[in-house]
Order: sequence, then C-alpha cells, then structure tokens
Amino acid sequence: MKIIFKLLLAITLLASCSTNDNGEIPFEDPGAQNHDNGDDTPNGDGTGDGSTNDGGDGSSNDNGDGSSNDSGDGSSDDNGDGTDDPAPVFIEENAIKYQDTLYELTELRTYEGEGNYISLSISNQTQEDRDNNLEINDYVFVGIDLLEEDWDSLESSTNFDEHYLMIDGSFKDGVYVDGPNIINSTETDLSATYAEIFVNSISETEINIDIVFTRVDGEEIVVHYDGPRKQVFF
Repeated sequence: MKIIFKLLLAITLLASCSTNDNGEIPFEDPGAQNHDNGDDTPNGDGTGDGSTNDGGDGSSNDNGDGSSNDSGDGSSDDNGDGTDDPAPVFIEENAIKYQDTLYELTELRTYEGEGNYISLSISNQTQEDRDNNLEINDYVFVGIDLLEEDWDSLESSTNFDEHYLMIDGSFKDGVYVDGPNIINSTETDLSATYAEIFVNSISETEINIDIVFTRVDGEEIVVHYDGPRKQVFF
C-alpha cells in the first residue's frame, strides 16, 4: 500500500502554482475559533450554554448546572503524563496555516483499497494545472497515510503513518527541483509529536476536514479543507 501511495504522491507532485502570485494569502485571525465538537461549548462567537471548563488549578469542571466533572487528579484533559491535549486555533480557509501565513489549498484526493490503510493528498493545484504547466513554483502539498480501514466511516484519527507538508515547492520540466518540508515524518527535526485529523463531514463528492500537527520544536500547524473530494481506489 505504502509503495502505491508513494507512486500516487509522485504523480500528484507534478503541479504548478495557484493563481496567487506567491501562494500566500493574508492571515486573518478567525477570533480564536474552536473546533466544533457537536456540543454546546463556546465556539468563539459567544454561543454556548453558559458552562465553563475551569482546569489546571485543582478545581472541577463547572457544567453550569451545579454539577461538575472532576478528573480526580486536579487537572483537565490529562493524558496520564502530566500534559494536556493541544488546543489549536482552527481556521476557516482552505489552507495550511504555518507561522501566521495561510498557504491556499484547492484540490483534495482520498485513496483507499483493501486492508486498513488509507491516504490523503491536498494541493494548491488542479488536474488542469498539472496537465498544462511545465515549470512550477510555490507548490503547496499535504500527504498523509493513515492506519484506518476506510474514509467514509472515519470521524477522527491519530493513527498516522507517513505524512508530509510542503510549501514553496518547485518543479521544472516535470522534475522536482526544491521545496522545504515543514512536516516530514521521516526526519527527526521535522517530525510531529502530535497529529490528528477530524472528518467533520464526508460524502462521495465532498469533504470537510481539519488536521492538526504539533512539530517536535513546538510549532503548531493546522490544515483545513472544505470542498470537492476526488476518490481514488486501488
């Protein structure tokens, strides 16, 4: 499976820059927007049920109705090692958010076959761009392998296998020239200590996802895509 995905990945990388001149769009803070978990907790727009989650000081979590959810150890969202789960700021744009810059994404493909192995690729190029351009600059790419059975039943996963995020990539005559990886699971200094994908909605032709990475140096990178889905079966 992994070999097949790498072949598909190599094909996907034959792409050109988007209509943006430099592949970047100005970052606008969406107001400390939180990921929608399907409940009534605050979403950054002031909505909610008046409940609060007070943690980290030994107190319980106040649900707003007099009840509390005590973790028993004086902390909240405890992973068992004294650390809390990351609380990323999600974005609304179809993009990679890296160091307060948004790198636009325009096309998503899902890959799956038999067994518990599925893959995903997102780029800032369409198939038409790939077919018509020989020299490519400012190429943006997300490639992920997941140890899961299928896409249609997936809600979230931390079962990442190989994964890559690239910005400012360049090709000439269909040959890869240069482009920095900002996440690379095969390189120690670019690997992620935390990675999770959330599938907010999915159909045969559409998909809405959020992906969160915390790199080994503490850098947080988030990805959002809400749009057409192209399926590839192998």
